[in-house]
Amino acid sequence: MRRALLYGPPLAFSSYAYLEPPTYKEKIRGTYENKIRQNAPPEKIFETFASVKEGKKFYMTLNDFFYAITPFNYSKGKDQDFFEQHESLIFKMADGNGDGKMSFTEYFFFIVLLSTGASVVKPFFDSKGGKVTKEQFMELMNQAKKTSNQGRSQVDSGSMIDPRSTNLSEEEYLLSCQKLAELLFKGNEYISWHDFVKLKNLIQEELLFYEFHQFEVDESDMTISAEDFAKSIISYLPTSKVDDYLRRIEKLKFEGKVTYEEYLAFMHVLCNTKSLQKALLTQETEGRGLSRVEIRKALNQLCEESAFIKKNNLSISNLQVTVFMKLLDLDDSGYLEPEEFFNILVSRNFFGTNQPGKPSTENFLRYLKVKLNKVIEKFGFEPYFSVEDYTEIVGKTVKHSSDYDESDENF
Repeated sequence: MRRALLYGPPLAFSSYAYLEPPTYKEKIRGTYENKIRQNAPPEKIFETFASVKEGKKFYMTLNDFFYAITPFNYSKGKDQDFFEQHESLIFKMADGNGDGKMSFTEYFFFIVLLSTGASVVKPFFDSKGGKVTKEQFMELMNQAKKTSNQGRSQVDSGSMIDPRSTNLSEEEYLLSCQKLAELLFKGNEYISWHDFVKLKNLIQEELLFYEFHQFEVDESDMTISAEDFAKSIISYLPTSKVDDYLRRIEKLKFEGKVTYEEYLAFMHVLCNTKSLQKALLTQETEGRGLSRVEIRKALNQLCEESAFIKKNNLSISNLQVTVFMKLLDLDDSGYLEPEEFFNILVSRNFFGTNQPGKPSTENFLRYLKVKLNKVIEKFGFEPYFSVEDYTEIVGKTVKHSSDYDESDENF
């Protein structure tokens, strides 16, 4: 598989310029942009990256949109000819009126669609017999708007003063839902849960294909360097930690190559936040952190459970596991503690659509309760801490996913 799975017959590849470390100014600018991507409300993100202004209204181009939802990767530059060589399924869907520009309404609908998880979507489909009409899909997206991180952080233009010219009323959002539902349904009366899963897989793959090509790609074998793979991991970490990890990459001097197929498999698993947290936290670690072998075991387990990875014959390489382990093991203990990997698990799942605030801290506390109980039990005493909170993450929370079709794992 030498090209993105979703694209079919390949378009001619462009020649990608060799990328160098960013200049000081580029790094400062990139870090600032990543802060916007991670923490700002949708209106601020949109205005920051939209390059077209007509009157008081901002619009995004195709390049603007992809640049906004993928992080600055701490390489010198990006390939500006990418979309001259590759078509975009995402932009065709998001640009509802086909004018080549994306309004804030179209952008907001799409990031809500992109970031809404199975815990919201699958129960809704189940309640409708496994398939939904256009009207029911609009109801689902309105529910998703209210429950998603993007919807909660959106400025309510109807109830507060917003100095920005970019805002969105409830009526505009519902109208956008109606227009885009027409495109998604393509004249069909219903779409099924399987149709929705397939759509989300296509969206995720296109984003990862674009992200992969923002590094220096060796087109002879469609690979990037191990160092660039490491940068793809840290570019989603909180910006306050990036300098530490960049220095660590310099120190470790990773060697080797990662193929597109390996990159796709690893990121697909990494985006499967809840299941990966469950797989990592339920490894038997005897009171310490996770070893390389235990991380490899957890990743293998998720690859085996993933219909997408199995269908496309993908795999995660030993080199990727080594890079992941050594990069995040800041104290060089040979083990990964939960605080060393929770941030990347949480933030990686949200691309450039704004991120949740507390999951990593809550999961860390649950993890500590279980580990302390194990230590107490070794001395012959009964466990002291309640493990109900912990079972919520490894049982109840994940139970939603375990009840789903095997193709749901990327939600």
